[in-house]
Amino acid sequence: MTGGGATRRGSVAGAVLGGVAGVLNLGFVAEWALSGPARVGATAVSDLSIPSRPWSWAFRSADAVSALCLLALCLLVRARRRRPAERGRFRFAWPAAWTLAAAFATSTLLAAVVTETCAPAYDPGCPERLSDASVVDVVHDVVSSAGTACGILAALLLAVAVRRARRLSASHAVAAALASVTGLVFVALQARPQDDLSGWAQRGQILALSAWFVVAGLTADHIARAGVEEGPGRRHEKMRA
Repeated sequence: MTGGGATRRGSVAGAVLGGVAGVLNLGFVAEWALSGPARVGATAVSDLSIPSRPWSWAFRSADAVSALCLLALCLLVRARRRRPAERGRFRFAWPAAWTLAAAFATSTLLAAVVTETCAPAYDPGCPERLSDASVVDVVHDVVSSAGTACGILAALLLAVAVRRARRLSASHAVAAALASVTGLVFVALQARPQDDLSGWAQRGQILALSAWFVVAGLTADHIARAGVEEGPGRRHEKMRA
């Protein structure tokens, strides 16, 4: 009884890690308390982490800790060694999803360390075109974009992996769809000469991914609890066989 209770209590660790990661990933909401341009829609969230900006260290720290929590969640799933009881062509989805989630977390951590050097919204002398940007800025944008793509793919794969748990599967699918659409809108709006809306699209994408962190944590715990509950039955069936 004691061991089972400890296992059940331990199965909430995913929700805790996912929840903390999701909340910290929304650190940009604190920008409303900062002085600066009122055109939030014309600024990218990464602009808040530029070293010359006030409280940039706090935004970078929030992003880094959020990424570490997501990475810890991926390691937790690996340590539990439990996965949905799926066979056939979709059995790759569970491990592939968490591998991509770990890549997403790592890219977020790198982006928090390798920050942009300037932003057109704050510095008129900052180049607006990526082709004219510094190497550091290019690396930051590439790492961030690739990481976000990994996160969206991870959400899609988890939707497939846990498709028997319909609510969780639908939550993963909705988060992936929202993150994809808002990401495409963000890119399209940034290409406009006088962009004043892309920032809102990017913040919408971050909101969708933050919610997905929570769903990912709940999914990890759901599989862990299912393993605990189904374990005795499976052992009993083997003994009867």
